[in-house]
Amino acid sequence: MSPWLEWKRKPGERRPAPTAGSLDSASLRKLLLSAQVNRWTGALRLTSGERTCSLYFLFGHLFHGASDGLTGESALQDCLTWHDSSFTFDGKAPLPREETIERPIDQILAA
Repeated sequence: MSPWLEWKRKPGERRPAPTAGSLDSASLRKLLLSAQVNRWTGALRLTSGERTCSLYFLFGHLFHGASDGLTGESALQDCLTWHDSSFTFDGKAPLPREETIERPIDQILAA
């Protein structure tokens, strides 16, 4: 398990986003919840073999996702099925204007 997943927060303290790493589906869920709690802004790009998924956050709100022709929650659900993937997070990436995800991450993951 990556050390950033085991990080303990003090009340009100935010954890910066990791810039790269590898994930399984359980670690991805934890990373997504960390993005929400820590209010990250930027682009999370996931790759698994030839597949790619881009997820965009603004102050912890996941507002857009795109994966191999899918958008929105469908794109997110698709990449949650990947067993092994790698990721990069770019906190300075240009953000799209399109909003395809409206529900909070925790609600999506609970479904």
